[in-house]
Amino acid sequence: MQIYERLLAALRRCCETVPDNRRGKNATYAMADFALAAFAPFFLQSPSFLAHQRHLETGQGRSNCQTLFGMDKIPGDSQIRAMLDPVDPAHFHPMFAAVMAEFRQSGGLDAMRCIDGRMLIALDGTEYHCSDKIHCPNCSHRKRGKGKIEYFHTMLAAAVVARAEPGVVGHLLACRGFWCQIDAKGYRGWVERDEIFGVLPNEQFGQFQINPFKTWLVVVAVSAVSYGSYVLQRLTKGQGGIILAALLGGAYSSTVTTVVLARRSTRELQPRLFAGGILIASGIMYLRLVVLLGLFNHELMLKLAPSFLILAGLATGVGWLWSRRPDASTEEAKREFEPKNPLELGAAFLFAFFFLAEYMNMFIVAAIGATMFLGGWMPLHIGHWQEFNHIMDYIPSIVWFFGKTFFVIYLIMWFKWTFPRLRIDQLLNLEWKYLLPLSLINTVLIAFIALMGWYF
Repeated sequence: MQIYERLLAALRRCCETVPDNRRGKNATYAMADFALAAFAPFFLQSPSFLAHQRHLETGQGRSNCQTLFGMDKIPGDSQIRAMLDPVDPAHFHPMFAAVMAEFRQSGGLDAMRCIDGRMLIALDGTEYHCSDKIHCPNCSHRKRGKGKIEYFHTMLAAAVVARAEPGVVGHLLACRGFWCQIDAKGYRGWVERDEIFGVLPNEQFGQFQINPFKTWLVVVAVSAVSYGSYVLQRLTKGQGGIILAALLGGAYSSTVTTVVLARRSTRELQPRLFAGGILIASGIMYLRLVVLLGLFNHELMLKLAPSFLILAGLATGVGWLWSRRPDASTEEAKREFEPKNPLELGAAFLFAFFFLAEYMNMFIVAAIGATMFLGGWMPLHIGHWQEFNHIMDYIPSIVWFFGKTFFVIYLIMWFKWTFPRLRIDQLLNLEWKYLLPLSLINTVLIAFIALMGWYF
């Protein structure tokens, strides 16, 4: 409101200096009232300005012109034209400088700045008077058919270019270089490509040149290789033994294969066979990476292939040799797992170490979360509650930090004790047997819909 009052005061001072060309003693209206009355329709946007203001004045005693602009009396339209037509438009030029200075001082233009802190100004020409009868010495003219002369006035208009605020949703029309054209509710313009969330398909963006189409293609390829290997393993189940299962399992997921073989090794007394199978699955994983790199980035594949092939051969070879070694007999295995002294301190200290490590990890995570999202050691302040904020400042920073940290720990423990814990094998079973097939079906379906153009 203070900015409006300062701008209105500057406008009134400018209007009061409008030259008065009237003769005689007829000064019912001040020159400032004529100028303000001409400005008011643009501000109030009333289709019948004068009649509406006089109706308000008659019914309520005061009109908008009086309450907003401080006008004493409202002149008529013909009176306004008669008094302001002789006035040179340059008389009002200082008002533009005053408005811009006020906006700069109040920070009103900061939101409109974009490239290197600059403000874009759009220039456009317009024609605001055209007649073949009414004209003045300053009119431009053009010849029409049959020698008819048409008089007109034109002007060069300038407007600050609109700036899209964060969170604006628009339709992406095209991208050229580092700029993209968008349409947001009828407003069209160009914005920097890195500031847009979502881009055109098969287009690189960002510092790391991310391409959504290639990323989608990588996901499809990896999923196809993984799921194809999984299907082969299901078809060959019971054939070829653990080694074949490790080979095919490593092709679709060495992690899943490791978990499955580790669980089976606890039931079947063949630890070397299963350990070798896990190593073979890890080696096949490197071969899979080489194949995928060859499909999408040949140069990177040539750089990484030697080291990956060495790792794959080493892991596969060691795993195969280890699996061929005979396992210990049943009696030796039983003797190996005979119960030991329950009062042995080594096991107790090891358990205590892992137990404390888990809670130390929880404390570190809670401390980082409290620092990033709850202000860390900063006191709690609420708006303009000066007295409350002043009291909060007396509490030491270390109390705030540990208080917020333990609050986050309480939330973590609350969640852990409330929701059931799922085993990793159950999650993997859900992902590979149900979610992955559904995602592949969804990918193929969406690709078909996009190719057919069945979208809007």
